[in-house]
Amino acid sequence: MSADRERLIQEALEYDPNDPLLHFTYGNFLMEQKRLEEAAAAYRRAVELDADYSAAWLALGTALVALNEEEAAREALQTAAEVAQRKRDLKVRREALEELQRLDEF
Repeated sequence: MSADRERLIQEALEYDPNDPLLHFTYGNFLMEQKRLEEAAAAYRRAVELDADYSAAWLALGTALVALNEEEAAREALQTAAEVAQRKRDLKVRREALEELQRLDEF
């Protein structure tokens, strides 16, 4: 089942490799599979293609936290909060700030 999902996403990416939503979707799939480094790479590609993709910045930060890459995670989460504020995406902003606060508690 998961191999089928991955194949479908990869086929979609082959068809449209510059679609940030597809890279974000692939990152989410990879996170579900605990393939954290690959997920982070997919999220990085999503924000390279769309620097205003606040949910992808948040997901990248979350993946980097899981990889114990604290400095890079902070940068991604701060960017998520800033982009989300600018876009008035209050849910993503709140989640990014909460994740940053959790990092500060350690």
